[in-house]
Amino acid sequence: VKDTAVAASVATGVLRGTNYIEGGAYTTGPTAGSSQVRVKGAFLFPNDMHVAAAASVTNVQRMTGPDVTLNLQYLQVLVGGQAATGCTLYSYPRGVDPAQSNRSIASDSISSDLSGLSELPEIRCAAPAGVGAGDLTVSWHGIRVTVAGWWKYNSPVVTSIQPSNVPYTGGALVTVHGQNFGPKSSWPVAGASTLGVKGGRIEVMGWGVSTCSVVSYISDSALVCRMPALQARTHPVDKTSGTVHVQMIVSIGAQRSMQTPAAQLEYTSVPSYYACDTTPRDSCFKCCRSSCIVNNFADGQSSGFYQSCDSQCYAFCGYSTMLH
Repeated sequence: VKDTAVAASVATGVLRGTNYIEGGAYTTGPTAGSSQVRVKGAFLFPNDMHVAAAASVTNVQRMTGPDVTLNLQYLQVLVGGQAATGCTLYSYPRGVDPAQSNRSIASDSISSDLSGLSELPEIRCAAPAGVGAGDLTVSWHGIRVTVAGWWKYNSPVVTSIQPSNVPYTGGALVTVHGQNFGPKSSWPVAGASTLGVKGGRIEVMGWGVSTCSVVSYISDSALVCRMPALQARTHPVDKTSGTVHVQMIVSIGAQRSMQTPAAQLEYTSVPSYYACDTTPRDSCFKCCRSSCIVNNFADGQSSGFYQSCDSQCYAFCGYSTMLH
């Protein structure tokens, strides 16, 4: 620390926060961005800036003037590695009680939030779009200060599935509606490799987990999934309706949506043998074949289905080839 006054303050514990920036993990915001980022800290600005207009003792003071305009050209605020925009600076008159409520502020939309005021100066910006968690980096004239784990985007939320039921054979297109699905850049394009743990995917979760074979990004609040077939494994099949319920889970930025009634999807026309235990295989085959035959008789067939049942059950129970 070059400034002796700063060094003395640090030594006596006067200054709070990491690297002179106040705030713990995490400050949060939606993945679409544009929410307000408020960075507070001691010795936050270059020392050649001042408030151009006189400050009253009741007002939050937005800093203006030629020196502020000049210095803002050399300010960069990164949130999770992405640049925040529209940054403005604020200071507070000396001696103002932070608890008092009769304060006013400039009317720009990014800076209208008066909650959590303190006498520490602030940088206020609009957050970039993004996913997951990340660091805050404030650079003045190329000098960087970083606070690890300062920002965290909100987790994805699924609010509805349309349509809410699809054939168990897969291939149907389903639209997942919700919030905080992140920017398009966080979702792999068809045929491309994944984007790692922070890349987006839609999981189909039941007794086992599969993923949508193709996901088309519509917006931060809508995704289209090409449904995979119901996994060939044991499931809690409703034998009356021939259905199996699963959850559509959106995973993005190492965060996942929660299982809720709104995220439920129903596989239909599920054969009753999907309720059979797949191990051991010989027992699985007996259960599967019996269920398949019963289903065909119930559908009004009297013959011609035995070989089809055998083929289906060999595949379901994990045999690589049909036994003879």
